[in-house]
Amino acid sequence: MDVDRILSGYDKSARAEQIKQYQEPKAMKLGPTVGRTVEVNLERNMDIGRAFRQLEMTCARNNVRKDMMKQRFHERPGMRRKRLKSERWRKNFRKNFSGVVQLVQKMKRQGW
Repeated sequence: MDVDRILSGYDKSARAEQIKQYQEPKAMKLGPTVGRTVEVNLERNMDIGRAFRQLEMTCARNNVRKDMMKQRFHERPGMRRKRLKSERWRKNFRKNFSGVVQLVQKMKRQGW
């Protein structure tokens, strides 16, 4: 092949080869199972039991069960606000309470 003709774009066969070489990029899989799939591979020491435990930990970390239960029934907007307010209060209480417990334990270690 003549490189000058390829670079100048006059050679139709070279243009056809360029078109054949171009491939469409593969579409990304963005379904509901993305990030919740675990491959079973014995070479990497991932048997079925370990794969199920890994999947269960991933689902627990992503709050899948909690989301499923929330989506099971319709929730009125007022009840949703009430639930979120309660969840925020519990989270703040838990954080502050654990802080107080740590402070008491620290003071106890110091001899108070």
